[in-house]
Amino acid sequence: MPIENILYFIPIFLLIIASITDIKTHKIKNYTTYPMTLTGLFAAFYLNGLSGLFLSLIGMFVGGFTLAILPGFRSGGGDIKLSAACGAWLCSIQSIFQFIFFSLLFTTIVILVKYIQREGISNFIAYLKIEVLTLGRVRNNYGHVPMAPLMFIAYMMAQGALWG
Repeated sequence: MPIENILYFIPIFLLIIASITDIKTHKIKNYTTYPMTLTGLFAAFYLNGLSGLFLSLIGMFVGGFTLAILPGFRSGGGDIKLSAACGAWLCSIQSIFQFIFFSLLFTTIVILVKYIQREGISNFIAYLKIEVLTLGRVRNNYGHVPMAPLMFIAYMMAQGALWG
């Protein structure tokens, strides 16, 4: 089996492990994020040389930084590191932005569904008004949303694996 095929499965395997631990313990462990980041950098350099490594570093920065600065998502350190690790594996700007878009879209949908289930639609509309007026600075406890499984799906979509 060529090394390119083996490299394809490394982030998938680590994202599955991160998803399981995030669902069970509400934490994404460093033993998944650090190896994923390092192997992503290695794979980018091995497959595409310095230009691949450069794109991988950009992906790390954009993936982690975007999630870190967004108000209202309450991302933990594990979520940010996992997003950066996914960015390290996505060696094209288009794929990185697709990953970020789908991660945030899926997370937003899950948050909205959880909030509406718990509080009802009328309270949701009132909460939405407050969010808009305060630009997302009001913290509300909508419970833990495991982002790792959502990032896994977003990663697969950004890689084109779910498009067929």
